[in-house]
Amino acid sequence: MAEFSVWGGVSLIMLLILLAIISSTALLVGAISAVQEQHVTGHGFIAIALALILAAVNFFSVQRAGLGMAATTREKPEAVQARYGKVFSLAVLIWAVCAGFLGFWMVRLVSSFLWLR
Repeated sequence: MAEFSVWGGVSLIMLLILLAIISSTALLVGAISAVQEQHVTGHGFIAIALALILAAVNFFSVQRAGLGMAATTREKPEAVQARYGKVFSLAVLIWAVCAGFLGFWMVRLVSSFLWLR
């Protein structure tokens, strides 16, 4: 994996891992809070397992998108690279909030679907 630097020598790989952990954790916290709110035991484990799978997919997708963005802007000036990096970081942080809601709603949907059976 090639090393890119962003914002004064901060490793892009470290930044992407941090952003991916933040968004994946938000997804898991949303799912766990929904399970605690509903006091669901059996269906909650299925929903949490699904949330773990989605968090892992989210983790690798954020890293892949960030590396793709970095490869696209590699030939551009540093100021443009920094601007793209800031916009990407902001987009991932906004996505982290949405992922928290997604995790919460996903658990409610799965538990209501399984409750009907």
